[in-house]
Amino acid sequence: MSKNKLKYKDFSYYDLSNNDLSNIRYTNFNCKNPNTKKKEYYRDDTTPILNDQLCFININYKNTSEILITTPVMTMPFKINENNGSFIMNLQFTNYKDDQNMNQFYNFMRNLEIQHIKHIGLDESNIELYLPQIRRDKDEKYDPNLVTKLPFRYSKFECDAYNRDGELINILNISRFSKMQCDIFIDKIWVFNDQYICKWKVKTIQLI
Repeated sequence: MSKNKLKYKDFSYYDLSNNDLSNIRYTNFNCKNPNTKKKEYYRDDTTPILNDQLCFININYKNTSEILITTPVMTMPFKINENNGSFIMNLQFTNYKDDQNMNQFYNFMRNLEIQHIKHIGLDESNIELYLPQIRRDKDEKYDPNLVTKLPFRYSKFECDAYNRDGELINILNISRFSKMQCDIFIDKIWVFNDQYICKWKVKTIQLI
């Protein structure tokens, strides 16, 4: 049995050379009646920023229903943070200025966020409506982090974590400063509290 459970889908798979993101497709959806338990959605091609009924935006790459990437080796600088049943894990772009592969990965992630912002129709006057998932400390003393979400539903995680021997481990036992690679994905941009949010969700964690 293989010890490593990752997909090994490098970000270069998406062929975004020269910032060509034309293979990414966005589909906007409104909710017919947000007050009903069973929601029904319909497509609306209005520019998102002009659509006050917008619920979410699907993201597709060519014929796939998500953008899935295996990260480079990254460090978890903080403990996993839990807030009202939502679990967040930060991954650091360590040495991204000098490490060529990490620098390319960082720029790829930034370019994706820029493409989202363009599709939504934001500009410098309202760009704060987009909540970036690449975060920096106020003084930019440390390398930036990527904020990722650990899917959690029905009292269990919907992602797996493995140690170096390929054994399943308790995600909450992962210690600060652990090094890892992860399979992460995005599939939607959500509208929440008048902000646009595209969270990277974790499928697999492989400790290094």
